[in-house]
Amino acid sequence: MSKLCHSGKVVFILDGIDEAIVSEPMISQLILRFAEEYPKAQVITSCRTSSSYNNILPFVTLTLLPFSKSQRNAFIDGWFKNKKERGKAKRIIKNHLNSHPNIAKVVNCPLLATLMCTLQENNIPLPENEIRLYNSRLDLLLGLYDVYKKAKRLKSYTDELLAVAEYIAYTFHIEYKREAKHDEIISIIDEFVKNEKNKLRYRQAVEELISPCEILVPMTDDGKVGFGHLRFQEHLVARYLCMHRDIEIVPFSHEEWWYEVLVFLARMQTNIEWLVNILAADAYKSSEYILNRIILTQPLEERKRLRSILISHRKLDYIDKSLLDLDSYKEDDSISNFLDYYYAYNDMIGK
Repeated sequence: MSKLCHSGKVVFILDGIDEAIVSEPMISQLILRFAEEYPKAQVITSCRTSSSYNNILPFVTLTLLPFSKSQRNAFIDGWFKNKKERGKAKRIIKNHLNSHPNIAKVVNCPLLATLMCTLQENNIPLPENEIRLYNSRLDLLLGLYDVYKKAKRLKSYTDELLAVAEYIAYTFHIEYKREAKHDEIISIIDEFVKNEKNKLRYRQAVEELISPCEILVPMTDDGKVGFGHLRFQEHLVARYLCMHRDIEIVPFSHEEWWYEVLVFLARMQTNIEWLVNILAADAYKSSEYILNRIILTQPLEERKRLRSILISHRKLDYIDKSLLDLDSYKEDDSISNFLDYYYAYNDMIGK
């Protein structure tokens, strides 16, 4: 193998560095060491564009652009190329996207385009926004497919299946992992279900999430299962947080692993003022990046109001900081610092 690596005839493709580094913090250093030891071997890594890890390695960095409209349409055409009634299915999806710019804007990658095509294939009403797109996927896998096919494969109630999936996803995320062995997942559910009489029913739900629902899918060669794409796990975690408002979410805003969950959570709310207030009041300073991402989930006029709330919090932060050091406190300096922050922040968000 070493000889092959030195030959320059081998290419290593390492996907999801931003996911792997959470459980294996040394992975970037190991990749770099490997690249230095085998300079002729080509090493290609990938991570999300929203990740800070995309500049952690001294490699040439390329960013994949979202689908253009023509690329998205080509994907849809390719999906239905050899299927019955392909002309009608393609036309329905394209017309829907043209009529609903909110969903058209987010269906800009293979994952979401695949979801749209799968829903149309099964004659499921097409969603109008990203959250409904993911929710429609869950509806399809958790029983709606059987309704359309007039089949009866599930013994568990849909709400039980959903509750189990959400709790497993939340537990995975808390433990910074994406998969687990079957017996580990059963232990997670046994902890979740306090009533002994219900444990068998919820264990059955785990089995049905694996088959026939295929919410939990094989992830590793040694039998571990998970939710497939990390995005599916994050969506379920956000749903769990929606139903459990007693969970302290401020610590999550300090960790990149949780950023997409918080963005999902914001999109699931009718009003996110409570979320902005909680994170902006954080004594340890929630990431400005995630606060901005959360605010950007809202309509333009609402963004302006939320940004004014955020600015108010930051103004108080500056005043509080100055009052802690009374000997050096100067009101003019405090105001100047605040204005510097105000203009810098608005430059960043393009207000």
